[in-house]
Amino acid sequence: MDKALDINLQRFTTHKLFAGLLVVCFFWMVYVKIYSVEMYDPETSKLPSIGRAKNATHVSPFEKWIVVTSIHPPTDDVKYLAQLPGWRVVVVGDVKSPANWSYQNCDFLSIGRQKLLNFKITKSLPYKSYARKNIGYLYAILNGAKFIYETDDDNRPSDNLEGFIYTRKTSGLMYVGKQLFNPYQHFGQSTLWPRGYPLSKIGAVNNRSYWLSSSWTSPTIQQGTVNGDPDVDAIFRLTRKSATSPLNVTFDSHAPPVLVPQGVFSPFNSQNTLFHERAFWALLIPTGTTFRMCDIWRGYWAQRLMWEIGDRLAFFPPNAHQNRSAHSYMEDAEDEKDMYFQTDFLIDFLTNWTCPSSMTFFQCVLKLTSDMADKHFWKSEEIDLTSRWLEDLLELGYPEPTRVIEVLTLSENETLKLEDYNVLHYDIFQHETRLINVTLMPVEQKSPQVADFDMQDSVSQQAFESLSKICPNITKLVNGPIDIFYSQYYYDILLVIVFNKPGFYYNVRYLDALYGDIFPNIIYCGDNAAQFMEQTKNLGKQFSFIEEPLDMGIVGYICAIRAIEMNFNVKGFLIMGDDVLFKHWTFLNITKEHFWTTFEGTRTFINVTESNHSWAGWKGKAGKPAFDKTMEDLNSNKNVPQYINNTSLFLDSIWNFTGQRGIIEASLSDLYYIPAAKRIQTSWYMTRFYKNHFFSEIAVPTVVRGLETKKGMILINGSSLWGGARSRPFKFYSKVQHFFHPMKISNSATLLDVCNVYAPDVLRYSFGLTLSNNTVV
Repeated sequence: MDKALDINLQRFTTHKLFAGLLVVCFFWMVYVKIYSVEMYDPETSKLPSIGRAKNATHVSPFEKWIVVTSIHPPTDDVKYLAQLPGWRVVVVGDVKSPANWSYQNCDFLSIGRQKLLNFKITKSLPYKSYARKNIGYLYAILNGAKFIYETDDDNRPSDNLEGFIYTRKTSGLMYVGKQLFNPYQHFGQSTLWPRGYPLSKIGAVNNRSYWLSSSWTSPTIQQGTVNGDPDVDAIFRLTRKSATSPLNVTFDSHAPPVLVPQGVFSPFNSQNTLFHERAFWALLIPTGTTFRMCDIWRGYWAQRLMWEIGDRLAFFPPNAHQNRSAHSYMEDAEDEKDMYFQTDFLIDFLTNWTCPSSMTFFQCVLKLTSDMADKHFWKSEEIDLTSRWLEDLLELGYPEPTRVIEVLTLSENETLKLEDYNVLHYDIFQHETRLINVTLMPVEQKSPQVADFDMQDSVSQQAFESLSKICPNITKLVNGPIDIFYSQYYYDILLVIVFNKPGFYYNVRYLDALYGDIFPNIIYCGDNAAQFMEQTKNLGKQFSFIEEPLDMGIVGYICAIRAIEMNFNVKGFLIMGDDVLFKHWTFLNITKEHFWTTFEGTRTFINVTESNHSWAGWKGKAGKPAFDKTMEDLNSNKNVPQYINNTSLFLDSIWNFTGQRGIIEASLSDLYYIPAAKRIQTSWYMTRFYKNHFFSEIAVPTVVRGLETKKGMILINGSSLWGGARSRPFKFYSKVQHFFHPMKISNSATLLDVCNVYAPDVLRYSFGLTLSNNTVV
């Protein structure tokens, strides 16, 4: 009986344990159902679970990480990276890396240390592979990364990585074109193409249309162009590179960054690229391709997936330099062979690819990986690699992005349309912002040649020839050979020419002849882009243009705001009316670090408490009512961003200039200069006045006086003509003045004076030529 009792007791205990196990299994299944992410298994169509783990312990307090892989001792470029302020470097080693690799501010991951990290992806990574860089990405994420900059050990940033965007919002340009975008064209190299760009499209020209917004969501992947020996394919190097000298390509350092929208593809690499935390999932370097294709295929894969979550890629002006190690370009060509012939098919496949709405984003990531393997764009091993990568991300606590409602795709010849984009433009829905139409022409840079010769005319010779197009007989004034001295003072200034009235766009012919070669960076601004294009279409070139309503010039300063929002990399912004004759040679010794103003001698003082001042502009809606509303907004000090600090300091500076609180100035606003150091503050304050439709002749001097000191202000001298004096303005021309206003050069009498008086001064003082006594007629 005791034995039977023992058996029954054992049975009871067994049943109890079994029941307990069932309960545990039940709750485990509930836990997995709630806290796991289901992943797509392409072979069984089942969705195995990946558990979410808590954040691993951070071992370094850095939010900005640089990830490189190297088999060499610390190179000079790696040492340079290690001293960048605010950044930590992780170097991923391989079997050939020195065992004693060490350098300050660097974490070296030897093969042994990589194994100790126990990432799941490690088992899928071969040795002697660039893809071991993936361990470095995970290591940075493990240690608190919010931004990851990836590069190579022979690449050196030139701006301390300060040119990228780290904020949540940004202003700037978005490309509006067809299915492909060549970033090298945007930055002034029209005959170059990046590695991975479809060979069938290298002769195509980018659309020059862009949208400008003051409030884009910042791009989560940002690629900087690279001077020196940039990322081009073997075909380019075999056909366009001199055999006796290295490539020395320069891109336009002043050009603005550009965002790439949904529906448009552009190849990007792993050599000079910043990833925001939201895009860390896209860092994965594949193993199922050749070395020369791995980061390019990753880039196309990532771009298509970015559309699912509403994120964007962007390209930036050159912010790094590369001296590439010598190697066999024929071997590179062999490595890139599939890329030459499959890129068109890949883009077509990605354009038409869809992910079921029932899937989460990471399920879409794995589905696209699997579908690309099915189409033989890479090997099937990529599926396991991606699955392990996503598991590692989740176990590190990385948040899975949420998919958006709708994805926009473009066919090969289809162009992005505003009405289509508004449906998907989350920035417009969340913020009061308007898209501005902009035409932007790149400033062409010297193209690399196979032979060491340059058939291009010098810029100074081009400037002389441009001037002779409107004054054809100026060559008679020159004694001897035309050996031109030419200053590059204005190369880093953006000239913004404002047309208050659209009917005068034909003046561009004369303005371009006078200033087009002096200022490499010029953008025109006015009410009507279509009319501007029509009136300039026969001039043999295209021009950059901002389309913005100016209300007959009442709010002409909006052109300055828009130019600043484009994010040109310049020293400053020179804003000029189309009827100003600018004597550029008189400015060569003036600092670019302070505001230039023309207000002395043209100003009218106004008591802000008076309603019936004699200055007509003060009496209308754009005068006192607009001023009072703006002052009310500024005095409230509400919604003031951190970079503005306190608006009371701005207001105190205004009263300091006039010497009495409540007294402001109305004065000429047809020529003024904004230093880049004050561009953000200028844009913010001008926007406050613009929103209340405040008159330009008060808004501009008020903002400038609020942001500059009396000691720092640069006062420029000029003639501002009124009444009958405007009929023959050159009666009042003076060699010591900086500018002349107003005049329309298209007037035949005025043009004759320009050629007889102004043009000879250009030859003497700007070009340094000795002139004869002949008169130009």
